[in-house]
Amino acid sequence: MRILFFTHNSSLYGANRSMIELILKLKEDYGVECAVMYRGYREFQQQLSDIGIESYPYEYNFWIKQRSHEGEAWWRKLAIFNIARELFHRCRDFIKNAVNLPRIYRIVRNYQPDIIHCNSSVADCGAIVARRLAIPYVWHLREFGSEYNICFNRSDKFVSKVFAGAYRVLAVSEAVKKEYENEWGLDNIVTVYNGLNPGRITQPREQHKRIRFCCNGLISEGKNQMEVLKAIKQLKDDKADDFSVDFYGDTVNYEFFEKLKDYIYENEIGDIAVFHGYADNIRDKLDNYDVGIVPSRREAFGRVTIEYMLSSMPVIGTDSGGTPEIIQHGSTGLLYSSGDVSGLADCMKEYMEKPELIMKHGQAGYDRAKSHFSLDQTANKVYGIYQGVVKKYEENDAK
Repeated sequence: MRILFFTHNSSLYGANRSMIELILKLKEDYGVECAVMYRGYREFQQQLSDIGIESYPYEYNFWIKQRSHEGEAWWRKLAIFNIARELFHRCRDFIKNAVNLPRIYRIVRNYQPDIIHCNSSVADCGAIVARRLAIPYVWHLREFGSEYNICFNRSDKFVSKVFAGAYRVLAVSEAVKKEYENEWGLDNIVTVYNGLNPGRITQPREQHKRIRFCCNGLISEGKNQMEVLKAIKQLKDDKADDFSVDFYGDTVNYEFFEKLKDYIYENEIGDIAVFHGYADNIRDKLDNYDVGIVPSRREAFGRVTIEYMLSSMPVIGTDSGGTPEIIQHGSTGLLYSSGDVSGLADCMKEYMEKPELIMKHGQAGYDRAKSHFSLDQTANKVYGIYQGVVKKYEENDAK
């Protein structure tokens, strides 16, 4: 079986990391041959080559656009400006894609995949190519558009048609599945949780006298690091300052990052909150922390949540999106309502005042991650879906 993945960028963030681990597992356990079409930097091609994955770069403008920001200049909100901008983008996308699609078709024909696997709702190119070349495709929905302030720039009818044309749509959580079912009327969608390798066995961690929290994720408004800073200030105002919070992650919104830094300076919490940037070895660093925080307003799944749990860390997360499907409140971590700064501060204080819960919840989280979110389970489900797709395609082809 030959699978060609289409991914939307060349970063090594959650979606691509999950894709790469899935590819390697499918090859190891089921002998599936996989290659990747990616948009972005050619260094990604070398990174994939180093681990034995064939890849091809491509150029294509996707079917998404950025939503307007509240702080945009007044003239950007004028109807005539938005109409002109929309027309310009449509013409630009049409011309660029018309020029680049013939090369993409050639690559796909030469590879001769049995299935095209679209790795993100953002990237429609794989589906467009699959429809043109009569190749069955599956679609992996790994995000809510609202997480990244994006929406589709095609008609609802077209978007619905392309999603419905997939032989199977995979959602990374029940929350994502429900949203796409309701919004696009999909009846071909199933939930397949991301799976991670347990890796090395985590040793019992030393109890730090000063509780160390970790918050890992892209620095963006959707990931909601500001809420953590506000909780830190509230705890410090309440004289509970015997703790630290380290933040890891690339910055995708520099204006927001400046606001975070200003807030730290203005509220004098720099002795507690520290930003370290992106860490490609985050699992190794987690040994130095006690509790993980996932403050995202609406996390589609939460790969970082599983990473915390596999490091025997309890996790504090919001009760929105896919997070409540992973964290069991009072057992593997604590949940609070997004936007409730006091609720987050109370969760943090709970572990500071009852440090015995850290080991108890951490062990329960590790056990749950291993039993419910393993890479073995994910690969097995995806391979079963592939088999069903091939069988259904062959039956349709024979009619």
